Amino acid sequence: MAATERQERLRELESINSIQQAVASTNDLHSFFSTLHAQVRRVIGDYPFIVALYEKETESISIPYMYEDEKIDSIEAFPLGEGLSSILIRTLQPLLLVEDTERQAEKLGAKTHGPNRPNPGWAHR
Repeated sequence: MAATERQERLRELESINSIQQAVASTNDLHSFFSTLHAQVRRVIGDYPFIVALYEKETESISIPYMYEDEKIDSIEAFPLGEGLSSILIRTLQPLLLVEDTERQAEKLGAKTHGPNRPNPGWAHR
């Protein structure tokens, strides 16, 4: 294993450890989401990030933590719809859209918004 691969793997393991410590030690969900986001950013870089929670009884999604354009926000609960978050919940399958994301999202049946950018799920209409 090359030195850079070892360093990358070590960084990933340190992030997992930090997340485990946050789970064990925090009573504040926002602090946990913030720690989770910081560790994800550390490993993959600075990208839009959301934490979506699904409420099965009401078939609704809430976004208690959303990071986009260097701003942190949240979105109240909304019904399961046609965005990417809803597709993830319905299929229970991982999803990775890297290139030509709008076209890939449309192939999945997701409603999209904006030029060349899929709707991450919070604009559910």
